[in-house]
Amino acid sequence: MVQESSPKRSVFPVVGGILLIIGSILCSITGAIGLIALSISYPYGVGVDSPRVIPLAVFVVLGFLGGLLGGIMGVRRKYIALVITGAFMVMAAGFVNITIITRAHYSTVMTDALLAGLPIILVSIFGLILTVVSRDEFY
Repeated sequence: MVQESSPKRSVFPVVGGILLIIGSILCSITGAIGLIALSISYPYGVGVDSPRVIPLAVFVVLGFLGGLLGGIMGVRRKYIALVITGAFMVMAAGFVNITIITRAHYSTVMTDALLAGLPIILVSIFGLILTVVSRDEFY
């Protein structure tokens, strides 16, 4: 009796997908904290008039949804283009977090912005690297 050998499967896509899911959760947490901080810094609260609220909210939502969908597809080893797109969306949300928090009225130190955005960027880069390394396992 001859057994067929299954294709070699590594844990890289699963770990990359989990990292993207973690990055999307971090994106939503830091985005919520940023929105709260921006609402405190404006005298009348957060409104459509606040020039930094709308881009932050848009990028947080897009980063969360893209990272979550890309992470799920990475764990399932499907649609590598969607996983890569989700990783870049999370990374862009991390850069927007750094930019907006740095320019906010309450933050005069770059450390606050780096603590908010740098973990998101690093997690998405590691997830992207693990996904690209294991691209042959996707279908």
